[in-house]
Amino acid sequence: MSEAERDLSILEHIVRYCGQIDEAVQRFGNDGKAKRSAWYN
Repeated sequence: MSEAERDLSILEHIVRYCGQIDEAVQRFGNDGKAKRSAWYN
């Protein structure tokens, strides 16, 4: 795998991940009132 192919693969992964985040925000909202995990307390 060339460096350019690796970079493209990473960017594609980032785009997919951002899409998943967007779907979650659309599904659950983004009002800031969601309970946070114990990891953030």
